[in-house]
Amino acid sequence: MIMATVRVDQATKSCHEPPRDPASDPFYSEPNQVALRKSIAQAERGEVVVKTLEELEAMAR
Repeated sequence: MIMATVRVDQATKSCHEPPRDPASDPFYSEPNQVALRKSIAQAERGEVVVKTLEELEAMAR
């Protein structure tokens, strides 16, 4: 039980820590940062579409 707890704790910790080398993490890549800034700007301007799960499922059919 202790071993499992330590492994889960280590896995959780590594998920929430920033990478030691941001260049190796695709989240920090320039194309992704550009896409994030664009999405944030759209949300700030109110350019959002709200759909329920049912609406999205109907669109997928």
